[in-house]
Amino acid sequence: MKAALVRLMAGIWTVGLLTIVSTGVIAQSDTASQATSDELSTLHNRIEGNIADAKKLEKLVDEAKGDIRTMLEHRFEDKQFQIVDNVNALSVKIVEQEAAGNDMAQMRKIATDYLQRLMPAFRRQVEQQNKIMIDLISAKPPEDLRATISSEIAMNKAVTDLVGWYSAYHDSSMHLQTFGIDAATDKEYLTTKLPRLAELLADTITLTTEEIADTRLLLTLMPEDADFKTRLKLIDLRRDGAVANLSAVADLLEKLDIDSADYTSLVLRVSGDVSTGLLETGVWASLLQQWGENTWNWTTENSLDWILKLIILFIVLYAARALSRVTRRVVEQGIERVNLSQLLRRMIVATAANGVFVIGVLIALSQLGISVGPLLAGLGIAGIIIGFALQDTLSNFASGMMILIYRPYDVGDLIDAGGEFGTVTDMNLVSTVILTIDNQKLVLPNNLIWGGIIRNITAEKTRRVDMTFGISYDDDIPKAERILEDILATNEKVLEEPEPDVKLHTLGESSVDFVVRPWVRTDDYWNVYWDVTREVKMRFDAEGISIPFPQRDVHIYRADTEAPRTVSRRDVASNPVDSKSHGPDIEEAES
Repeated sequence: MKAALVRLMAGIWTVGLLTIVSTGVIAQSDTASQATSDELSTLHNRIEGNIADAKKLEKLVDEAKGDIRTMLEHRFEDKQFQIVDNVNALSVKIVEQEAAGNDMAQMRKIATDYLQRLMPAFRRQVEQQNKIMIDLISAKPPEDLRATISSEIAMNKAVTDLVGWYSAYHDSSMHLQTFGIDAATDKEYLTTKLPRLAELLADTITLTTEEIADTRLLLTLMPEDADFKTRLKLIDLRRDGAVANLSAVADLLEKLDIDSADYTSLVLRVSGDVSTGLLETGVWASLLQQWGENTWNWTTENSLDWILKLIILFIVLYAARALSRVTRRVVEQGIERVNLSQLLRRMIVATAANGVFVIGVLIALSQLGISVGPLLAGLGIAGIIIGFALQDTLSNFASGMMILIYRPYDVGDLIDAGGEFGTVTDMNLVSTVILTIDNQKLVLPNNLIWGGIIRNITAEKTRRVDMTFGISYDDDIPKAERILEDILATNEKVLEEPEPDVKLHTLGESSVDFVVRPWVRTDDYWNVYWDVTREVKMRFDAEGISIPFPQRDVHIYRADTEAPRTVSRRDVASNPVDSKSHGPDIEEAES
């Protein structure tokens, strides 16, 4: 490698001497502006400075040993790249000035001499760099981890340097062609060599992609294995370097009018970097072709297997559904003799049937190659997260469980709970559905019901109807008692046991009140209430027993000598007293 670098430097130093001679030409050009002369002089001085630095580094490389020598060789190589870059920059500047109408004949000659002397050096450097790369590829893989890492880094650098020399070679040959010098030989050389390098890089990417997939599979089996983790990082490093270098080589091939769509599409598929290359028709065509081929290959290889799996899937799902129905019927028959609420029975039946179907679904998924264990674990983790997010819903769930266990009500019961009054029509673990007396459907959260007082109106088979009837103080009490007892005795819906109660309850302000308390079936409660109330009014009217209303006597004092006058409430209403004009003192007497 050092010999090739020395030959390259010898050519550059020779051109440097010509440039020194031509410095006066730059300054004395009649057609070039002073600014242009300054720019060209700056580039020239920069090239000369790089040459001087490279000469010093060459001497240091000869004297150094070990790691220091390696470091100096890298610096020496970087300095060569700087020389090449500055020569190309000088060529670009000359072309720009000529396009602006300035006379660059002398500078063109100098730049042409530079480029012509660089071409053979480029070839030698490319061959030398290519040999280094081949030697690294052919070398026996090191067993030591540190040596393996060093080898991967060296390989990546060798390929990157090779691509860099190819790029510099191409740019310089294009400048020669611009200056009117035949560069067909150089173009032919690049046209021959670059596709081979592209193929090598593409094969490296394909191979490393497969190795990455295999290593990741091994890591799933042994996730804590440090060797596999290190190996995966090294393979990733190798593939990333190959992808970057192939992208640069594809750009060079495109400049040489060589189709590089396949390589660009490969870079796109592996790296996922959507760049301007995707806008090229050839890249799209290559991607679509690759996707089509992959789809066709997968279909031809796996279609029969998947058809069989789908058939098995539908058979298992159908069997699970049928078995779920059978389980529902068996469980329903099995719990008929058990003293359970209808709500709890529904839940047990639904849980058993749905559980059988879920097991069938899991079996069907396993037939498709889906791992059930991680799926269940994922559902468990998701359940914890959802549990924190749905705390109120889980509270309703817990309340629903308590309602099912303690059975404060059942389907069909008339309840007063959660501030609502109605008949229970349905219930699940989250809510209870109530149908109000005026036919409104209410959905109450179980937490609201369980957290308050639950009054079950129809929990018992019989109920006592509590009614109060008042008679006047002038009416016959025994007669009223006989009438009330007779009304209850003649009503078919009033139960004989327990016996109904007819008792004189209170002496009210305006009436003597009886309590009437017959026992009836729960379903007959309101019918008995309404029938007895109607019959009492009709019988009392027929028997001459009055049902009084509240009365009040008002005593009005006109003067000290005048006796008080007693006026009933109805008299006051029909003959109002002007309290402002007469100023009476009013004393109320209740009777």
